[in-house]
Amino acid sequence: MGAAREMMLLGETWDAARAHRQGLVNRVVPSDQLDATALELAQQLAANVRAASVATKRLALRSYDVSLGRFLEEYVRAQRGCWNDRETRETLERYRAGRWGK
Repeated sequence: MGAAREMMLLGETWDAARAHRQGLVNRVVPSDQLDATALELAQQLAANVRAASVATKRLALRSYDVSLGRFLEEYVRAQRGCWNDRETRETLERYRAGRWGK
């Protein structure tokens, strides 16, 4: 967050290498690999269990705004929600049966 604020407040434009060093981007790829890399990431995200992805994103964003105790309460609630999710249960059944990703 500090690097993002610095860049915005100073009105600077950073190249990809500096943005990566500062933690503003997770990876840098050559432009000729951009489409393939983006598609691969999108496919990986799409293959995730939706309820788990939603809970993870929500918890990651909330972790900055709440106390540890409140965060842990929300984490337990999210876990219970995932365990009660049909897609989660079906994915776990496939995993346990040795049919992961099929």
